[in-house]
Amino acid sequence: MRRSFCDEEVSYTLVVLAMFVGIGALTSTNLVDANSWRKVEKWFKSDYNIYTKQSNSFDFKYKTIPASAYYLNTSWYKIGSGWNYIRYQNTRHYHGGH
Repeated sequence: MRRSFCDEEVSYTLVVLAMFVGIGALTSTNLVDANSWRKVEKWFKSDYNIYTKQSNSFDFKYKTIPASAYYLNTSWYKIGSGWNYIRYQNTRHYHGGH
C-alpha cells in the first residue's frame, strides 16, 4: 500500500500537536507552596426588601485559608426579619488545603 504525502503530513502534525500538549501540561501545573495562603470571603449578611425586591449586602467576614483549598458550596441561612425585610447570612464553604 502506498502512502501519500498528505497522510505523512497529517501524522507529523498530530505528533507535533501531541508534543506541545504534553509540554503544556507539564509547564502549566500549579504547584502550591505548603506555606502559601489566601484571603477569601467566608460569609456576609444581606437584607432582602420584600416590597422593592432589592437586596443590600453588608458585614463581610474574611478568612485566611491555605492556597490549595477550594470553594465547595454556599449556604443561605435566614437569621432575622423586620416589617419590610428578611435578613440572610450567606456562608461559603471551602475544602482541602491540608
